[in-house]
Amino acid sequence: MSKLRQILKNNYFEINALISIIIFGIIFSIFLPFQMAPDEEVHMYGAYSVSDRMMGIEPFSVNGTTNMRNDDRLDGYLMNGYTHENLHIYWDKLKEGVSDETIVDSGHPAPNSLPYSYFFASLGITIGRLLHLGAMKVFFLGRIFNLIFFAVTIFFSIKIIPKGKSILFALSLMPMSVELAASLSYDAFLIPLMFLITALTVKIITDGTLNKKEFILLIAVSLLISPMKGGAYLPIIVIPYFYLLWKNRKKIIKDDKIRHIIYICIIGLIIIASLLVFLYFRMKPDENYHEVLDLQGYSIPYIAKHPLHASKVFFNTVITSSGWYFDTFCGMLLGRLEIAVNQILRLFYVIILFLASIKRDYEEDFIFIRGRLFFLCMAVLSILFIFFGMMIGWTDINSDVIQGVQGRYFIPVAFYIIILFWSENIKATKKIDIILMCMSDISLLLTMVSMVMCLR
Repeated sequence: MSKLRQILKNNYFEINALISIIIFGIIFSIFLPFQMAPDEEVHMYGAYSVSDRMMGIEPFSVNGTTNMRNDDRLDGYLMNGYTHENLHIYWDKLKEGVSDETIVDSGHPAPNSLPYSYFFASLGITIGRLLHLGAMKVFFLGRIFNLIFFAVTIFFSIKIIPKGKSILFALSLMPMSVELAASLSYDAFLIPLMFLITALTVKIITDGTLNKKEFILLIAVSLLISPMKGGAYLPIIVIPYFYLLWKNRKKIIKDDKIRHIIYICIIGLIIIASLLVFLYFRMKPDENYHEVLDLQGYSIPYIAKHPLHASKVFFNTVITSSGWYFDTFCGMLLGRLEIAVNQILRLFYVIILFLASIKRDYEEDFIFIRGRLFFLCMAVLSILFIFFGMMIGWTDINSDVIQGVQGRYFIPVAFYIIILFWSENIKATKKIDIILMCMSDISLLLTMVSMVMCLR
């Protein structure tokens, strides 16, 4: 009993996160109809195509669309709102068994995403198919497998990180994080792995190195998530490698003069390369027609030719959409962002993030002013990549704001901004951890109640 008490005492953040994410994730899965999580309908086809490969079935038809069981096409099933009727339709579908397992053309293409990002959702779907479960049970199982991967990875991320556990904990238990964890979205794969990168980054800065297994894990996870979201999180991913190079710079190049010359050359090459790329795109035609969206969008050449206009659009977006980004970051808007949670809960989320950002008296500072500025620069660069990607991929050329950006895209970079508020002048004891954990669980519970009360 004393040993168990000691384990709970030393690992309370990670154990609470594991249990809370699984419990509330299952509740989300029950009370949030299938296809109601952000982009879940699209990710369904990505996960299903990977499941086809697992079962040795051709994933795509001659038309390039996803092959699936006839039952799993869910003909006529379309969630057009969070209503009592749609929720009962979902529950009724969960009770149904399988009737037609013939493989047919779904008529829908899989998203252009990396197949391995759907591995765990696909594993759940595959097991459901092998057990000959009904369509909705199959997709529910895919949700649960994503949820378990999310929760377990968060558990180990919080356990690994030596400083800032409270921040990872709070970010992991934001309602938006839990909603995504309990869906077929590849964000259930991306977000926890980004937190794992963050944990290893802080460990490498705190301890000065990683053991062999941790370093192999760092490299493997970096390779997996670097291409995701169009490489938007690359600036965050390179931080540990940059730190290792910087820490060992005097061992690699012992002569100070040579080292400084190399620094100058690298900076010069970056500037020259940037100018050449800028000039290259200025000479290119700037048409960018999006067939799917049926609109003329921004393009890289257009931005290169009109940098002032692009900057104006960016700043206008930040100014006009900051509230929206916060709401879609923490979970004030759930479902497909149409379920408006009670506005009073916004104060809960602000307090939770504030409590998470306070330095604990049992934690020593691990990053100083120069390092924090570097963290900030990398986080801002990632955010710029996100805006840039959505500007050329989702925004009408006539729009004066960047469209398609949601606050959930900022969850993987939030740690590097929140850590800036650490201060030696404001410290908290372990008692604040208990308050933080209780508030996080209560906020999730109240969010669930508020969400159900939104039913029409």
